[in-house]
Amino acid sequence: MATGTLDPTSLPFPDSVLRDLLDVSLTGVNVLRPVYDPDGEIEDFAIDYLNPAGQRMTGLAERPGGTLLTRFPESMAAGILAYYRRAYTEGYPGLHEVNYQADGLDNYFRLAARRNGELLVVSFTDTSDQDRSAVELALRESQAAERAARADADAQRQRLYEFMSAAPGVVLSLVGPQHVIEFANEGFRQQFGVPDPVGKPYLEALPVAATQDDSAYQATALYDHIYRTGEPYYAAEAPYYVDPTQSGRRELRYFTFAVQAARDGRGRIVGVQVFATDVTEQVLAASSWSSSTRSSKPACSSAPSKCGRKASASSACLRRRRRPSASWPGRS
Repeated sequence: MATGTLDPTSLPFPDSVLRDLLDVSLTGVNVLRPVYDPDGEIEDFAIDYLNPAGQRMTGLAERPGGTLLTRFPESMAAGILAYYRRAYTEGYPGLHEVNYQADGLDNYFRLAARRNGELLVVSFTDTSDQDRSAVELALRESQAAERAARADADAQRQRLYEFMSAAPGVVLSLVGPQHVIEFANEGFRQQFGVPDPVGKPYLEALPVAATQDDSAYQATALYDHIYRTGEPYYAAEAPYYVDPTQSGRRELRYFTFAVQAARDGRGRIVGVQVFATDVTEQVLAASSWSSSTRSSKPACSSAPSKCGRKASASSACLRRRRRPSASWPGRS
């Protein structure tokens, strides 16, 4: 028998006193039973019993059922599960102190655990009925403010995600030197025929037909350049082959796009962001209009001076509508 323990048969009072002691104790008492995974390792603890003080502290019934992780999922991150494992398997006698602010609880807890046969007996206290120091109150206010700021940031991130997902055109976020797709909006998925591109390198995500032209590789070279240098890039009406139906038939489209480096909080380049608009219809319409204008010669026999003014105006208009040529870095 371990030093400092009593032989139950020699206790100077009947067993019924133990029940009364559990009922009147100001300390919570928890009786747990290990739950094993298929490999025989403890993965959780079933909650078999809580005395009245424990019920008050946790908000559970005397025999609540369930397990530690199903009732208190954050107990793994708080180190409580690991502490219980050590106490059960190694007889670890130390205390575990934790500021537990999750799963409906918001208190400091001190826990002591000991194995008894196939069970684990846990004694614990909290600070819910104690006056809190100015330091503890300041810490709690700081933690509450941090949680509120994190929730606000998460909400803003979600709104931005929803906006970018529904945005017209193409929005693409690539990370790392391999240009792995971190985010692709619906416009990219439809234009390029890739329903599930996230997590794949850019070239691997594209349909085979879309990589049979050098424009896909030129785009990758552009991303390499921006990832190395951080220099932004803009192009108007750049040609690009896509395969939106995944039929193996390439389709020539024109995009006006901007590409810029993505940076972390320290200013280091971590990826590339792409924003593009499909301008194929405008390009084809301008080309058709230009061709039809060049083929129609005005009759100048009756009013040469008037016709000359019309021709000059037409030429000026053509100069304004001429499509700029797009060039990739490194190309003449």
